[in-house]
Amino acid sequence: MPGDGKFQGWRPTLTKPNIPRPKDGLPQDVDEHMRLMSDILVLGSRPTPREWPR
Repeated sequence: MPGDGKFQGWRPTLTKPNIPRPKDGLPQDVDEHMRLMSDILVLGSRPTPREWPR
């Protein structure tokens, strides 16, 4: 039942990140900035597992 405090559905498969964290601060390189922003757009538009084709 929703709201009962128990998690249901999808859970992450990793308990710890498998890639290093990015450096602190803003990138000063425009090319790097554009690449990172493009990555964010792609990740934001990825379908959820429920939407994956079977």
